[in-house]
Amino acid sequence: MGILLDLQVLKELVRRPVALGIGFICQYFIMPMIGFVISKVFRYPTLYGFGLFVVGCCPGGTASNQLTVIFNGDLALSALMTFTSTIASFFMMPLWFYTLGNYAYLRQLKIRIPFWDLIQSLATIVGPLLLGLIVAYCIPKVKCYVTLMVKPVFFLLFFYFFGFGTYVNFYLFTYIDWRMALTAPLLPWLGYLMAGILAYLFRQDWIRIKTIAIETGMHIDHS
Repeated sequence: MGILLDLQVLKELVRRPVALGIGFICQYFIMPMIGFVISKVFRYPTLYGFGLFVVGCCPGGTASNQLTVIFNGDLALSALMTFTSTIASFFMMPLWFYTLGNYAYLRQLKIRIPFWDLIQSLATIVGPLLLGLIVAYCIPKVKCYVTLMVKPVFFLLFFYFFGFGTYVNFYLFTYIDWRMALTAPLLPWLGYLMAGILAYLFRQDWIRIKTIAIETGMHIDHS
């Protein structure tokens, strides 16, 4: 995926980090609160409520990058949001767990924050990006071929992993009652909606609005 990125675009996003700031607010303030409110309004059992809250606190992942490409979003912004959200998770996840999480759930539960898993996740994001940037710099023609192939390949991969993941984890549906099945999907969909609205209010263009919404709502990788 790093092959598709442009260093100048990345530098511009870092120099004017409005879009990154909007994404950070959506991922680490709006999403945890949505998860918390849903679990309390619909009276989830403590374990399931905390699970939904954790999903809301998780960083984005590579599936959101794939979806960004499929829907013609801003891949550079998506990659930077994934990178920064994973870095931020090292302090934002503990912050939420030991403040609101401790008050609402952790008095009845014991948890371990998976720092090593977060480090591995960061490596799987940064490694391919750096490798792709190096390849694109050394062999510029490769970028043209990859650009032509990437969307259909990502499209197939996304639906393959979605279908395979559903099949492998199908037994988990036996633990979910109708109330959670109907209300838990509100977390990503409200995330998409609220992130899109916030990005629009900050006068982002349509491509960035799509990208910020996708990065905010897509937490399936890490959760």
